[in-house]
Amino acid sequence: MPKSEDNKKTREELLRLIPNEVKNALPDGTLESMDRSGLEKLWLSTKKQIISITMTKNIIDRVDVLVSEGRAGRSRAQIIEDAVKWFLDFTVHGWSERGIFFQEFRFAFESESLTSLFFSQLTPTEQYELGVTAGSQAPLSDIITLYYNDEIRTRKGKIDMERQISFSLEMLQIHGWGSMRKQGDLVIISNPFFPGPFIRGYLESFLGLKLEPVETKVQENIALRIHA
Repeated sequence: MPKSEDNKKTREELLRLIPNEVKNALPDGTLESMDRSGLEKLWLSTKKQIISITMTKNIIDRVDVLVSEGRAGRSRAQIIEDAVKWFLDFTVHGWSERGIFFQEFRFAFESESLTSLFFSQLTPTEQYELGVTAGSQAPLSDIITLYYNDEIRTRKGKIDMERQISFSLEMLQIHGWGSMRKQGDLVIISNPFFPGPFIRGYLESFLGLKLEPVETKVQENIALRIHA
């Protein structure tokens, strides 16, 4: 039997159910101008759907080990969903014998020892200047602009600097630069892949910020203070 009108969610209920990240990504006034039917379609498009998949026992066993370790995810479903998301975000389906591609940009694996050898031939000032140059030409800037533009904008469509910094650090962390986070007016990098002067120059150029190095007791930590 078809559902009765009484079982349909009200406009107010639908507004509460739509995730905040979806609301924030919409231009100002969009939700207010939508009728109940439009809100219902938007809500349904954000709902997770249950699907059934067949996997080999070997893969399931490896997933279960990750769940038991508690590092990669809390459940099979979470790990599998994350794996699919990374497959799409890193455009794994576009990889070929020519290399690994992230969106339209080609990437290559490089050992940390080889990178350290390269940077050891440069003075800290030269490392910083190289970082400035790299940040001004960073492919990541195009990736964020073309594919994740909504992540860094307010509901009014303006760039939110706080979001841009946090999202950029998250993307660089995914790319293996180290554990990166913003804490107050500090950018903190743990176990960095690149030397501090290079990272400072890169972030200053990439984000349009002025950063001041802050002394740390642990060599594996880098702290940079943001100046307005």
